[in-house]
Amino acid sequence: FNVTKAVKQAQLYTSGLGVYDVFVNGKRVGHLQADGSTLYEELKPGWTDYRSRVFYSSHDVTALLNSGENAIGALVTSGWWAGAVMHGIYGSPALGFIAKLLITYDDGTQETIVSDLSWKSSKNGALRQGEIYDGEIYDARLNDNWTSPSYNDSQWNGVALNQDFDGSIDAFTGGYVLTMPEKAQKPKTATIYEGSKATGTNYGMINVVSETQNPQSISLKKGQAVIIDFGQNIVGDVNFKVKGNAGNRLRMRFTEMLNDTGDQARGNDGPGGSLYLTNLRSAKAELYYTMDGSKDGEQYQPSTTFFGFRYCEILPSDDVEIVEIEALPMSSSTEDTGSIVTSSADINQLFSNIQWGQRGNLLSIPTDCPQRDERLGWTADTQVFSRTGMYNAATESFYRKWMQDMRDSQRSDGAYPNVAPFNWVGYGDAAWSDAGIIVPWNIYLMYGDLEALKENFASMERYMTWMASQTGEGYQYQGAGTAYGDWLAFAGTDSRYISVAYYAYDAQLMAKMARALSTADNDTYARKADRYERLFNNIKAEFRKRYITPVIRQTTQTAYLMALQFNLLEGDDEIADFKTRLQNAIIANSYKLSTGFLGTAVINTTLSRFDLSDYAYDLLLQRECPSWLYSIDQGATTIWERWNSYTIESGFGDPSMNSFNHYAYGAVGEWMYRYMLGIDTDEETTGFKNIVLHPQPDMRTTLPTGQNLVTSAEGTYNSYYGDIVSSWQLPDGQTLTYRCTVPANTTATLLLPVADEETAVYEGGKPIAEVEGIEVLGYEDGKLTLKLGSGNYEFKTDVTTSIEPTAWTPTASASSVFDIAGRKINVTGKDMPALNKGIYIVDGRKVAIR
Repeated sequence: FNVTKAVKQAQLYTSGLGVYDVFVNGKRVGHLQADGSTLYEELKPGWTDYRSRVFYSSHDVTALLNSGENAIGALVTSGWWAGAVMHGIYGSPALGFIAKLLITYDDGTQETIVSDLSWKSSKNGALRQGEIYDGEIYDARLNDNWTSPSYNDSQWNGVALNQDFDGSIDAFTGGYVLTMPEKAQKPKTATIYEGSKATGTNYGMINVVSETQNPQSISLKKGQAVIIDFGQNIVGDVNFKVKGNAGNRLRMRFTEMLNDTGDQARGNDGPGGSLYLTNLRSAKAELYYTMDGSKDGEQYQPSTTFFGFRYCEILPSDDVEIVEIEALPMSSSTEDTGSIVTSSADINQLFSNIQWGQRGNLLSIPTDCPQRDERLGWTADTQVFSRTGMYNAATESFYRKWMQDMRDSQRSDGAYPNVAPFNWVGYGDAAWSDAGIIVPWNIYLMYGDLEALKENFASMERYMTWMASQTGEGYQYQGAGTAYGDWLAFAGTDSRYISVAYYAYDAQLMAKMARALSTADNDTYARKADRYERLFNNIKAEFRKRYITPVIRQTTQTAYLMALQFNLLEGDDEIADFKTRLQNAIIANSYKLSTGFLGTAVINTTLSRFDLSDYAYDLLLQRECPSWLYSIDQGATTIWERWNSYTIESGFGDPSMNSFNHYAYGAVGEWMYRYMLGIDTDEETTGFKNIVLHPQPDMRTTLPTGQNLVTSAEGTYNSYYGDIVSSWQLPDGQTLTYRCTVPANTTATLLLPVADEETAVYEGGKPIAEVEGIEVLGYEDGKLTLKLGSGNYEFKTDVTTSIEPTAWTPTASASSVFDIAGRKINVTGKDMPALNKGIYIVDGRKVAIR
């Protein structure tokens, strides 16, 4: 097209059926930033349920237009429309592209250029294949500047109107898929090898030629290959520059792990030191790049696919110099809002693993297994992790977009899918489909936006109506399907128990959301809230009759957790009984988890909610399998699908379902923010307008073997009001220093641990009674409740009662014999000095013996 007048503005609107990229006059289209850089969306238009909608993008391309001749071109590949990832649910649809360029000239006139039957197409470009599962094939020799206006397209084909799509084309929402150059990983090691050698195992070991630490460049001879370890499991692509002869074909393969010994009995699928490929299943995850032989080298970065990898193997067909290469992360979770640092290097590594798992798996949708032939939007993974995800990064728009996918994929009878956007997996399984209720509630809690409830409420009611129709097995309220239960648990819990518990939880949340939506002049939602509260009470009664009274029928950690966390118990005595049972179940399992996806997601938050934070720390710092630190000890840099996906002792687990980047178990991050740091929401004033600060330092009096106390933790959550900071130090087990920042235009309710009601508390060196802006609300169960205005605070107090043994004699109201550390001790002064220093329980109180 020709531009003959001065252009005031040119706006380009585009969409595609399949992953696409668009170019104007040979330049890739993106968003020009204030600093002069350009922000490029990757993998446009993103993943939606194409039966309902596809997104369009809008770009200001004024700076890309020329006076005179211009050209627009697009590259389209199968993506989430026609690729193998869709398992044929749309049939075998044709790819498509649509565009509209609106030019406004300085003289006020406008011109519109649209994609129509005058456009042309070709399948003979440099990109020979672009596929989500299988990767790219690119021949740089065929790169012929096809996007420039002077290009001769006389040999190209015509185009036709695409008949395979009948949804709507809507403005983009959610989170752009972006590369993260600031998180790019440079090579940690480069291992050049040639063939393999026998070592007495099935496959032997690779024959290492050289190994280089932190290589700057890598030279390979024909017949050699190099395995590059980037040190961190990421999701994204590689960006590389190479020099060599035209026609040299580089084969690049991407994996998360290496074979260790070459022993098939350990799950190895090749020589020790080679790429471990079996867990990719049918995904090829390859990049073939054929060089054009440019004298100064050639740069390339894939644009139509992504890989889940830590290791990249490069095998050239001829000598080549790899001038530079980096692993470039790609994500929709790109704006971090949370941080946590503790005195424990292990916890810090765990938090890093959670963050990297989130970056890798929040890519257009909340997916999983970004390396193998899966990468689907599993709903249970999403609901258990979503609160952690919202602490870690700015993801409100991302999760609201995904809830649109849930609504688009909702079945006509009201059932939600088990993956969204819908794929081949199925509908209506407990804890999976319930994400349609839980995720909007979490969005509302974290961001305080009623729109998240309004746009989903009718859909949620349809789901609840479907749930009510699911009766059977002789009782009402059986809930949804039971295919998955507490997935991958070491101790199984009856899946029907889980189904009913989640149904009860759904009813509670529906009542809360209806209350939030009710107004004084419209009682429709209030009546709905009443109805859902009655439903909850009915489900609870049925649940207790079937599972709790007169005999407790489910005795796993997960069973106790769900009864407690979902409020399915009656009275203080029953709650106390289940707390004791849960403690005993943890102790009997040697302070290890026996939970699966669902139980693990709530175990620490439930323990801390019911004043059992000591056990939460015991579990967090456990090193034996199953535990969070166990996989770290095996080398994990992300969260794994299975605690023992790989073990140094035994090798690889079952490759049919063994992802090394599967973020669900990272849901413990929610506990780290809400309880360890104590940054929590107020259900009555959501979105952190009133912040609940209830830090729970590590105050354990006894430690499982091999564990140490966590003596400090600090972190930040960047809310819509600003940074909320929470930090505590407890170096001696007695004196607590707690610092916090309450942003402007907010308040905070602080539950500060103290030794007892009479314990002195200081802020900024002054007794709190003398500090303006602090209101004392009361004392209960070892916590002093304070109301804080915005500002920075530093509190100091004792969390244990300190007693000098020789000066302590029992009062008249107390026995002189106490059970201390399992020994009957007469504490008149004679025996006390013989005790080891430490913290003990005396008459139900923590006492420091110094």
